[in-house]
Amino acid sequence: MRYIAELEHKVQTLQTETTTLSTQFTKLQVAIICDKLTFALLLSLVYYLPLCLLFLFLCVLACLQRDNSDLKSENNECKLRLQAMEQQSLLKDGLYTFLCYFMHQLAQTCFNFFIL
Repeated sequence: MRYIAELEHKVQTLQTETTTLSTQFTKLQVAIICDKLTFALLLSLVYYLPLCLLFLFLCVLACLQRDNSDLKSENNECKLRLQAMEQQSLLKDGLYTFLCYFMHQLAQTCFNFFIL
């Protein structure tokens, strides 16, 4: 029992670290993408990344056994996932604001180009 409890603790620690690293990785990806990728690629990444993560999460959940300790672990994972989704939502809001600003600047430039 003690060995199982230690393993569960290690799993929970690794899940927390994974969520933290995933969030940091997502932030770094967004920063790099804003500097290097085109407008269309950025939009497709923002659209498809959450779907891929959701699909992966559901596949992992389908493989888990459903006893009391697994349900408790799953509950903790869902809380961490929700935090990651909230952070991702904030990143998307920032990207949307950036894209709106970019489109406004582009429209203004085009308008000025045709006026002159």
